[in-house]
Amino acid sequence: MGVVVLVSALCAEIFARIWLWTPPANLDLGTPRRGLSVQAVGDWSPSQDAIWMNIEGHPFYVHINDQGFRNIENLRAGARRILALGDSFTFGLHVSSHDIWTNVTEQILNADGATDVQVLNNGLPGSTIVDHGGYLTEKGKRIKPQTVLFSVFTNDLSDLAKSRTSVGRAREVNMQFAKDASGAWHEIRWYLRHHSGLYVLARELKDWFLVHRGISELEQAGVPRMAPTKPTDPQPVSGTPKKAAPETAASGASKLDFGALKKSYAQHFHAAVDAARSLGSQVRVVMFPDYFEMVRPQGNRVFREFPNFVTELCRRAEIPMLDLTPVFAKHDPHLLYLMSPVHHPTNANVQDQHLSRAGNIVAGKEIAAFLKANK
Repeated sequence: MGVVVLVSALCAEIFARIWLWTPPANLDLGTPRRGLSVQAVGDWSPSQDAIWMNIEGHPFYVHINDQGFRNIENLRAGARRILALGDSFTFGLHVSSHDIWTNVTEQILNADGATDVQVLNNGLPGSTIVDHGGYLTEKGKRIKPQTVLFSVFTNDLSDLAKSRTSVGRAREVNMQFAKDASGAWHEIRWYLRHHSGLYVLARELKDWFLVHRGISELEQAGVPRMAPTKPTDPQPVSGTPKKAAPETAASGASKLDFGALKKSYAQHFHAAVDAARSLGSQVRVVMFPDYFEMVRPQGNRVFREFPNFVTELCRRAEIPMLDLTPVFAKHDPHLLYLMSPVHHPTNANVQDQHLSRAGNIVAGKEIAAFLKANK
């Protein structure tokens, strides 16, 4: 009986390795560990130096410093600390660490040599205002920044609706994984991941199940799923723009109660601001516009109204705010976002709404000027 079980397991392992086999990539990916850390001051697993590739044919360099922030340098004693909290637009998804807007802003602020400022990037893709408040409550005292810079994006309301699902609790779920990773089982799983095809296949099946469960949860929560769309033709920087069809959403968008979401967002926003101010930190807010907001000004109504909503929250709380929409409107949006094939020479079919290197540079320069004017 034991021989039969052993032979069966061996055959299953051979089958899994054949199924998962791919040609070896001639690329050193460094030390990609995408998980979070409970122990680090920042949220990311510290001391990473790696190549990430979320989009085929579009690799980008990621450096996480020894304290768990996406910064090239470690914390400098005596430096004025500006803590940037936000989602993937703050993290700088698909853009190398030297070119993300937080690094650009830091370089500009220190250009005169008279100041020493560190802009600490604690961006977490998929995070919400709930996560930002959670970070300040759990780890804020360990960093005590002079300024907390909240980065907001026009999809933050619909993302807040995701918090009712496992998909939308990005920081909470990943922190639980981080706690689990500190146990002995982590070493065993790490070994099996690199030596067992059967284990890797089982993980892929589990990941497939979790993705489909997440999609089902989002549909039940009424979170809109944007219909697939192609990038519009490049718009002229000046003159009359071409007309574009309004942005559409799949069925389920009408299930969201945006009035209730605004109320919830306001509560979490004020809680996060209070958490920052309890640390003795100044609070600043920067608003990043959506790609479709740039090319389709008459598109999604919620996206159009959200900047005004956040502006009013900041006015009441006496918080300086920067809306990047007017600045981005002066540039070709196809250069600022990764929707244009020009950013993907090896894969012209790639479409992604995150900022390009050029978009990060434009944002970084404007944010630096804003911070200088609002010390």
